[in-house]
Amino acid sequence: MNAVRFSIAIARLAVCAAIAPILLSTGAGSALAANSGPEKSSYDPSTCKTDAHGKVYIALGHNVFAMPVTGSVIVARYGNDWLVPPDPTEPVGCQNDPEQLTGYGFPYAFNVAVGNQNAQFPNAAPRMELLQLIHVPARVGAGSESDGTEWHGEKFELGIAHAVCDKADVLEELASGLTACREGAKDKELSVLPVQDWLTSYIARTDAYQTPLARPFVVNCSARAYTSAVGQCDVAYVLRAGLGVAYRFRPYWGPSAIPIDLIVQFDQGLRAAISNALLKNYAWPEQPSHPKSN
Repeated sequence: MNAVRFSIAIARLAVCAAIAPILLSTGAGSALAANSGPEKSSYDPSTCKTDAHGKVYIALGHNVFAMPVTGSVIVARYGNDWLVPPDPTEPVGCQNDPEQLTGYGFPYAFNVAVGNQNAQFPNAAPRMELLQLIHVPARVGAGSESDGTEWHGEKFELGIAHAVCDKADVLEELASGLTACREGAKDKELSVLPVQDWLTSYIARTDAYQTPLARPFVVNCSARAYTSAVGQCDVAYVLRAGLGVAYRFRPYWGPSAIPIDLIVQFDQGLRAAISNALLKNYAWPEQPSHPKSN
């Protein structure tokens, strides 16, 4: 039986954007780095000492995931302080020596992920255009302390939503539990377009939906998302200590568009998929005062 191979494109980058270190394409077979010169590393689950179950294991801080060994993804890794794994003699990517990263992108389609071929989505497999998991490091000292639950990506999206809602020309309560804040009445070009084309932020009502840390769930959509194929919506929030998720989607255009009215259901499916891939209570060994450098 031929060994399954898994290629990972690793871009060691500095943080260069407000939401995340790198935006990741999740199209099938994608292996394009944002910057030129990505490194390639190869992983073969059959070389692991213990049964890898055909998975590749990646770590974002202390959070470890078992991911399918199919296609290629784009990942990001920067810095040089890494945790000591349970077994450093294992090939990198095995369960006891996971590939340690700062960002990880993977394809996800609602129906495929949850085995639901009869969901209410109008398209066969709605999916994000960009999707990534991000390591949110803890910070100690210098007047800035965090346990890994405070992330600039989430704060950035919340800031946009609050700014749009404070100046909104139209407030619309949706049956899905979202409040739509639309701004565009004072813009000559936008005011003549349907309100779906106005700059819009959606904030879920507290009793309808929240982030896992009980914070507002927000979706920020660019102007002209309704009549233009370049329009897009963005979501970013902290899933659990040390882990953030960020994704981008189109609400109206394309065969895999995700309607705004169904984004809560879609996000619930995404959370379930990520939770299923997470290795609960992963046994990291006691770490030295200064983690090893890779």
